[in-house]
Amino acid sequence: MGEGFKKFKRKMCVGAWIRGSLLGVAVGCVIAAVLTTLSKFEILTIDKIIMLIASVAPAVAVAGIVVLVLMPSEKRAAKKIDRALNFGERAQTMVAYKQHNGPMIALQRVDADNRLSAATTRGVGLRGIVAITVAFVLAAAMLVTAFVIPGKAEALDDSNEEIEIPWAISEYQRVALEDLIREVRESEMEQEAKDSTVDTLEDLLYALTKVVETESEMKETVIAAIVDVDLISDNANTYLAISRKMLESEDDSMQKLGKIIELLDPLSVRDKMDVLYVSNFMVSDVADLATAFAAGIELALEGAMTDNEIYLNIALYNFADSLRLVGSDGDSSNDGLQTDNAFATACDDLVDALSYQKTNLEMRDKVIAKLTELFGIKADELPDLNANLPSDGNVGGDKNDENVKPEDDEDEVVSDGGIGTGNIIYGSDESYIYDPEKKETVLYGESLGAYHGKYLEDVLSGQISDEFKDLLDAYFDVLFSGTEDKE
Repeated sequence: MGEGFKKFKRKMCVGAWIRGSLLGVAVGCVIAAVLTTLSKFEILTIDKIIMLIASVAPAVAVAGIVVLVLMPSEKRAAKKIDRALNFGERAQTMVAYKQHNGPMIALQRVDADNRLSAATTRGVGLRGIVAITVAFVLAAAMLVTAFVIPGKAEALDDSNEEIEIPWAISEYQRVALEDLIREVRESEMEQEAKDSTVDTLEDLLYALTKVVETESEMKETVIAAIVDVDLISDNANTYLAISRKMLESEDDSMQKLGKIIELLDPLSVRDKMDVLYVSNFMVSDVADLATAFAAGIELALEGAMTDNEIYLNIALYNFADSLRLVGSDGDSSNDGLQTDNAFATACDDLVDALSYQKTNLEMRDKVIAKLTELFGIKADELPDLNANLPSDGNVGGDKNDENVKPEDDEDEVVSDGGIGTGNIIYGSDESYIYDPEKKETVLYGESLGAYHGKYLEDVLSGQISDEFKDLLDAYFDVLFSGTEDKE
């Protein structure tokens, strides 16, 4: 065959290899993309080597089949040439009579080969190449996408990543925090608790102004400050730990003192201490009783494991010391007076000490509420603040334990021996009764206090028998333990 014909046949063979290779690679890419996607989303578990074989083998097979199908014989090549160049049947005739040597045949063969040598091969041998190329590009894109998209585990990790949102303190927040610091500094909190709380808030203000740059850092810093403020309050407010230890005692007088302290109501201290004194210490052997009571107070303080520098602790230790002095002069006639003086001094000290602790709690609640409001801290973002409480002091420990931090003015304490439960009514300016002696409406607390004072005078003068005294003690216990019913 002449060079013209060979030129066209070579072009057809190259086209067959190109199209076969593109289709084979396209099929391999599609299979690899599908297997990779299934593996990433854990739908199918397959080894990488097996995945490679499963992709390459079909690709080679498809490429080979396509090349075999498209690879032209001389007859097929001649037919495609005639059709592509509109040669009639010149190329087919040349191929059909290539073994013949007649003059006309030789002339026809030379003419056909000359025409083929002068013709261009454009459009011959690459039929359908555009569609095959598009299929190859799409298959390659599928494979790239399969490798790029995150798998199931990767998507889960990405979803858990926190987006760092920039944050800066606003002027309103800064001023409000400064006002809160000023309010704490001017409050009637116990000094050590006050100083520690102010330091914590000042450190918070500095951090939010100078250090914090993201919302997550802000919340972490504010929550840490809230925990610190609560811990300062827990360390300063020893009333609950002490009262719970006293309530564990089997001694009636110790239980009554524990209830007085547990109520954290400075206004009711004097009346309830009077009831305690009259009910339990108006006896002949008061010195021995006072000594035992002093030992019980000290035992409760030691068992509560609280800071001895707290004013309430100091007041109770002083109370115990003064009780131990009863009868120390050897003159039993002075025992009653000494006991009375010890109770009077303890009343003053307890009023002040419980006032401090009540203020400590109120300021703690106010600071925490203000910080959560100012900086958008949700309740479920805060840790369990009860976890700060020491379990050894019977103040908290397990959050499911009955001894948890009480809410102000919402504690329910079983009434016994004149100790009230909950919100004391008798001292309220809104509670009035009719006084039959004065024939006018008077404050309930004033009237009750006056009658109770007369009762104490009669007891001290010996005008009331022991039996009748017990009945009146129980009667005044009920009056002094009046509470508002909860709905």
